[in-house]
Amino acid sequence: MVTPAITDVTIQPAVQTPAPLAIEPSPTPEITTPAPTTPAPSTQPPAFTPPSELDYLRRELAQVRTKQQEEATEAALVAEARAKQQEAMARGFNEQDALWVAQTHYAAAKRASQQQQEYLGQQRYLEGKQNAAMHFGRLHGVDPTILMTASTPAEMDAIGQREKRWAAQDSRLKAVEQAQVPAQWLDSANGSSAGGPAITTDNIDKLWFDHEVQHPNMANPFEAAYRKFLGV
Repeated sequence: MVTPAITDVTIQPAVQTPAPLAIEPSPTPEITTPAPTTPAPSTQPPAFTPPSELDYLRRELAQVRTKQQEEATEAALVAEARAKQQEAMARGFNEQDALWVAQTHYAAAKRASQQQQEYLGQQRYLEGKQNAAMHFGRLHGVDPTILMTASTPAEMDAIGQREKRWAAQDSRLKAVEQAQVPAQWLDSANGSSAGGPAITTDNIDKLWFDHEVQHPNMANPFEAAYRKFLGV
């Protein structure tokens, strides 16, 4: 009698009494790996690192190691399922029940293995993304956390260049605004060395307020004196 096969593995029908596996063709139950097929595209996110020749070589080596690990994991899962089938047969299970035990164990173990690989893949992706953000942050002199919103190294590079331009423009704008404000400072008698009125507790409020009205969005030269009189 031919029984159904479990997902990803094939269990051949067996007689009631367990026997050594994969020795000679016999009615002994056996789990065999499926024929090689074209692997499905990986669901793991790509490695997120600044592009370089060394990075490409590392990525190729990582892919080879990942493939080897997947093959080793699959072989271990099949061996475990085969052992569970043999154990069930030894405990008196019939062929169909022993096959069901092997199927259930394989499916659960396969699912747990895939979840673990997905978690490790996400961890590697995040680590690579952080390294890339640090790289482009140092390159453009910007905060790396700003670059974490990017999805690719190219986007990080573009954002870094943009933030660098904006910072330079902001610095130039502040320099121009400050250059438009006449330099004023206080002498020992609280008088203005720029020829303005002497600053006192009676006129500091008006001087500060008038400058705010007449020169909005510009540095107020009476700010320091105002704070001094207020004691803050």
